[in-house]
Amino acid sequence: MKYTERDLDRDRNEHILTFIGFPDPSEEGIRKVLLNLQEKHIDCFITGGVGRHEGVLSYTEEYFEGMKRLSRLCREFGMHYYIQDGIPFPTGSAGGAFSLPENKDLNKIFIDERHMDITGPMEEVYLRTGDLLRTIHTFQRAAFSTLDLLGRKSLAIIACKIDERKRIIDGSAVDLSEYEENGFVCWKVPAGQWRVYVFYTTYESGGRQGFMNLLSRKSVEFELRQVHQPIYEHLKEELGKSWVGFFYDEPEIGNNGGSVDFDFQMLPGRRQQDIRNADVYPWSEEMPEELKKRDASWKLHLPYLFYDGGSETAFFRFSYMDAVSKLVRDNYNGVIHAFCRDHGIVYLGHVLEDGGSHARLGCGPGHYFRQQYYQDQAGIDVIAGQLRPGCDNTVSWYGIVSDDGELYHYGIAKLASSEAHINPLKNNQSIVENLAAFGTTAGPRYKRFLTDSVYCFRRSSGQISIL
Repeated sequence: MKYTERDLDRDRNEHILTFIGFPDPSEEGIRKVLLNLQEKHIDCFITGGVGRHEGVLSYTEEYFEGMKRLSRLCREFGMHYYIQDGIPFPTGSAGGAFSLPENKDLNKIFIDERHMDITGPMEEVYLRTGDLLRTIHTFQRAAFSTLDLLGRKSLAIIACKIDERKRIIDGSAVDLSEYEENGFVCWKVPAGQWRVYVFYTTYESGGRQGFMNLLSRKSVEFELRQVHQPIYEHLKEELGKSWVGFFYDEPEIGNNGGSVDFDFQMLPGRRQQDIRNADVYPWSEEMPEELKKRDASWKLHLPYLFYDGGSETAFFRFSYMDAVSKLVRDNYNGVIHAFCRDHGIVYLGHVLEDGGSHARLGCGPGHYFRQQYYQDQAGIDVIAGQLRPGCDNTVSWYGIVSDDGELYHYGIAKLASSEAHINPLKNNQSIVENLAAFGTTAGPRYKRFLTDSVYCFRRSSGQISIL
């Protein structure tokens, strides 16, 4: 979106939006909700649609008839709305299309490993790498919702020398991939203790099933065709009159956590510390090329994704995270934002920032500023007791866990204000989702405290929209 300086001066203020549903899809039911909003001086809102939508939202003709009815009444009331592109939560289910068997290849894909330890020297050892590829990690049985042994695709077979602490010895890696034949590798094992890793791609994870892969352009383009394009085609006559744009909500890398346990601390290397760890890591067909740009010997360094070594460990993990976050920026937000920009649609939303997850994998996006780059306002979320009077210390009780009070009171807001300032696409604009999931813990005085806190945030952020 492009604004003149005059537009920016005019718009340098606050806007209060609200998430709202329309359980009664009749004209009378919609009118009642809009009248209630108008009485509260709210003229813009975010909605998933008209009528009750339990579970997955299907973009049917009935859905669009309801949205056109809503649009007509919004024009009558002089109101505007955004469409939430993720029902059920979070963004990325494509209205349930990713869960269909024919779309399995477009789902999130991950890299995992299996290994065996051997001691050399030995002459012409035959390693059963094919069987190793199909081995089940003991703790996947409980953590993973699905196991698909036949869906695993071999990526590389790497042997590394290890020390007495089972740490990789830098510079010892040998690529055995080309020697595999019919599930066996014949190798003359040098002297010392060796670990042979079989790396493979898989759809198995402890995360949510049936969601788009943020790293994959093909996967995101499928989401675009299933959600954003049909909405535009049906409502383009309303664009700028009643319908304004899209709002996305907490898309995630999704390699662990799922709907029960959000993993805020997900980064490479945890299997070294805990033999029970079954974490997998995000992947896509673009990853080999991205890693090659950063590390010509990336295949030899794949063991560092799971296990510790010497100085090469940090280099490869940095290269991996750099590649992941770059793909999320370009293939997820970049693709959706380009479509919205070309059609005059406002595009905004936010990711999960809890516990610093905005800079990690799991329920996070890998890198806040990269993920947020391609959108029209910088977004954050204040949720479930994160801001509490007097709890801005380093370790404070906020809602359900003991966490970093400084991050929630000052750090998260600064993420959005900084992105709004430094990114020319945003023209000093930001948005904060406020009062989400507070429930009965937030009375009138607490809500006033939260709203005042958001207004203080506005002073350093230019224009702010408050949900």
